[in-house]
Amino acid sequence: MTAQPTPHELVTDATAERWAELLALPYSVETQNQIAKLFSPDKEAWQQVSAEQHFENATKLLSLISSKIVGNEMTLSHSYASAVLGKICLTAMSASTIFRAHEAGELPTLDHSSIAVLSRTIIESAIMYSYLTEEVSDEEWTFRLQVMKVHDSAARVRFWKSMMPEEADLARTALEKLRTELKELALFKKRPERERSTCAVVRQSMSTACDQLSKLWESMKAIMMDSTPTFRPKCMQRQSVISATVTMRRLKSCGREASPNTACIMPCR
Repeated sequence: MTAQPTPHELVTDATAERWAELLALPYSVETQNQIAKLFSPDKEAWQQVSAEQHFENATKLLSLISSKIVGNEMTLSHSYASAVLGKICLTAMSASTIFRAHEAGELPTLDHSSIAVLSRTIIESAIMYSYLTEEVSDEEWTFRLQVMKVHDSAARVRFWKSMMPEEADLARTALEKLRTELKELALFKKRPERERSTCAVVRQSMSTACDQLSKLWESMKAIMMDSTPTFRPKCMQRQSVISATVTMRRLKSCGREASPNTACIMPCR
């Protein structure tokens, strides 16, 4: 595979002069677009826009899709997935607000760390969206739904435990009831004992989605680190890349440990 040339290898005297002019301008998405076009003169139009512009275009498309499906009849799993899609849209809008606020002069610096955290949330939400929209049998969906209820109840126990012990006790009672119901399901009984008592393994379908997102992230990382000469200090680029890369490695690690038909079954209290 031929290595992609770095911005420095693509620079001619005229390009370097124009690049210097653009870098001297205050940060803006339009300036970023001009820089992207400067280094992609022979590529298609959609490849001649900045990462920020691509991100905002994708956010608008997802928001439009989300608005169109709200109120329509759908399965419970797709209803949950539509809520996750809404979360992805809101998180993406928050990230967009950060660099737009910097563009408008409301933020003195571009907050790469916050954008990296929001990006991690989008990645994790996308994996859950894939999990919820996968076509499965009614029996499998009943099992998945019960697993999610157990996790939700366990989260309530952890939330209330330090603040309101009496509420935590009520939540713990509900958790034990849900666990008992889960143990009665046929698909749960088919699991090996190790899987039935585990605290944190993810389903193979989520691992597959993670692998796909990982490949996408590798492409994004290459753009951020090498081929897009945008006006960002190199160390700040690396900070965003490292944060999201750690997330992907953790998720991939979970995926390698998961066996087929394994779900997050019995979360710790």
